[in-house]
Amino acid sequence: MNWESALTMSPDEMMAMILNMGTAGVVWMIIFTIILSLPPVLVLLSKRSSGGAKFGWFMLTSLFSWLAYVLFLVFTRPPANGGVEVNGAVDN
Repeated sequence: MNWESALTMSPDEMMAMILNMGTAGVVWMIIFTIILSLPPVLVLLSKRSSGGAKFGWFMLTSLFSWLAYVLFLVFTRPPANGGVEVNGAVDN
């Protein structure tokens, strides 16, 4: 199967292809999807950036996954006190 035929498949043909993969194939596909979805979630939960910068890192990690996440870890610095709350507010 080439990419052109995969892009022009009907929904029924795609479902048949997924069902033909078997349980192991579907499990691997789910694991692969979760692994690729982790970096954007980790950026959103991170205290290393905020506001527009966080949105920019989110978009980059959504497009380039782990490569952009490594850059995020290199170019952003963790909060000075590790993100510990002081009087109900996170002190940076």
